[in-house]
Amino acid sequence: LDADGLFQVDTNADGLADGWAVGGTPTGFTRSLVTPTITDDLIGKWQQIARTTTDANAAWIYRQISAGWSVGDVLEYSVRVQTEGFSGSGTSWSSYIKPGNLSNSYGAVNSWTEDVADGLLTVRFTVPPGATSLYAYVMSSGVPASGATVMRVGQATLRNLTATGLAAA
Repeated sequence: LDADGLFQVDTNADGLADGWAVGGTPTGFTRSLVTPTITDDLIGKWQQIARTTTDANAAWIYRQISAGWSVGDVLEYSVRVQTEGFSGSGTSWSSYIKPGNLSNSYGAVNSWTEDVADGLLTVRFTVPPGATSLYAYVMSSGVPASGATVMRVGQATLRNLTATGLAAA
């Protein structure tokens, strides 16, 4: 995903890393770039998404990836995550990648309802015939029924295993 996957720059100060966009019609959805602590051992920054009970609708951020891959290539998408407040909140979070013009979706994790202190999510897939672009998604699937939820993602990476000779590994 190049440098945008490290969530380091927010030129227009909208709380969202350059190269990423907001999807859906969320209200009350707060985003920010957060400097990691020394114990996080993270390259770049965390892209943080926070929600409260006064918010409305699903909220997601996404990044289009149009180069560096071809149909038939084996790719690996990974992202570091930390979540708080999801356990028992009545909502879930997801991180996945999909060909934008097809129904296929490759989930590193989908509709997860528990908290993760620090995790690495990875999915390996073959780019299907007809794919013209890929989209990396990070989603807060709903509004918490109680409390607040916080999701942080970092080091979003897409590796072309075919191009590097690692597809069969």
